[in-house]
Amino acid sequence: SDFLSANGFTISESFVSKSFSAMYTTARSIVQSSLGGIVGAAMAFYILKDTDGIKKALNEIIPEKLKPSFRIILDDIKTITDSFFKGQIAVAAILCVLVTIFLYTLRIPYALGLGIISGILDIIPYAGAFIAMLVIICITVFTVPEMTIFVVIGLLLIQQIENHIITPKVSCIFVCLYKRF
Repeated sequence: SDFLSANGFTISESFVSKSFSAMYTTARSIVQSSLGGIVGAAMAFYILKDTDGIKKALNEIIPEKLKPSFRIILDDIKTITDSFFKGQIAVAAILCVLVTIFLYTLRIPYALGLGIISGILDIIPYAGAFIAMLVIICITVFTVPEMTIFVVIGLLLIQQIENHIITPKVSCIFVCLYKRF
């Protein structure tokens, strides 16, 4: 402390307080987004799991003359939803491979594990990729700090490639929306 203040480095209480406040707000936002994503994924899972029960319940309240059209619509919804989730799993697998190769190339420890974590967390909407990036950056800072900037830039580049090239192409392949309309 004396060394720092003697060399002109002082940290005010206000700065520390604001920093911790900002970190708390950021952490809370990450947790809320993650929980929202997890709850949304759980709800989607249970809806998909109980599709037959939902179909049966809806089938009882739909007028008889509309049932054939209703069945076709439900089948289309199920096909598209299943295809969408298969596409998201494919995107996560591709991301897992890309991140693993990237980290391995930079000789970052635990490249395979971090790549797998990145792929799994990518399934969580919005916050998943951010959380994965934070984990990878933390591991890099503590193991190979001189590579941190390269890891950050590379992960941002991979994220952009995923968002603008991989996800649209894979979604198009799996969901085939262009054939439906």
